[in-house]
Amino acid sequence: MSRSRLSVMLVALLVSLAGNAQATEEQAIQACQDRMRSEYDVNKFRNVFAERSGNHKYRVYGKVKIRGDRYPFSCRVKRGDVRSYSYNGPHGDRHKNSEKNLAIGVGLAALAAAAIIASNKNSNENAGFESAWDTNSPVDKEYLEDECHDTLASRIRHEHDDVKRVRLNSSQLGHQGRKLTGRGHIRWDYGHPSELEFMCQFDRNGRVIDSYYSYY
Repeated sequence: MSRSRLSVMLVALLVSLAGNAQATEEQAIQACQDRMRSEYDVNKFRNVFAERSGNHKYRVYGKVKIRGDRYPFSCRVKRGDVRSYSYNGPHGDRHKNSEKNLAIGVGLAALAAAAIIASNKNSNENAGFESAWDTNSPVDKEYLEDECHDTLASRIRHEHDDVKRVRLNSSQLGHQGRKLTGRGHIRWDYGHPSELEFMCQFDRNGRVIDSYYSYY
């Protein structure tokens, strides 16, 4: 193969990869904007962009323009699915009665997690501590489990060559929502599956900063 033809093929490959990455970012932005439309009846989006935060994961940020003012919104998106979202501003016409309310949507699981954190904040164990999470970046347990799974799966596959699947079966959230522990299993390409014990520790934005696992 000639050097010129190889160069052309390499350029084509790089263009294709860049296009795929851009399409994925555009899909994340579209998914986030669709969620804002359906939840809050808003549609004038400004300065919207996506940042890659992991494998097929994006954080989308932007603003909604309403009557000359701009209000921030954000989403966490994985594989085109909105995992959590937030919006601080007035709703559209079909939400006039509540347009002054702060709107933070993270699903039923997130509301339950927020209630648990608020309860723990008032207990003797957590007296004097502020909420573990940035109020502008709501994080629910499902999101933390997802982040922990991806981190562990990547680490285990890096350290072992014959991993078929990593699965987290059960987990408990503690330390003001900063530490996730639990059990799961590892399926290998050959042989019986192994029982898994794991731990993931998070920063205030829900990013994994430390992890541990053992199997038997």
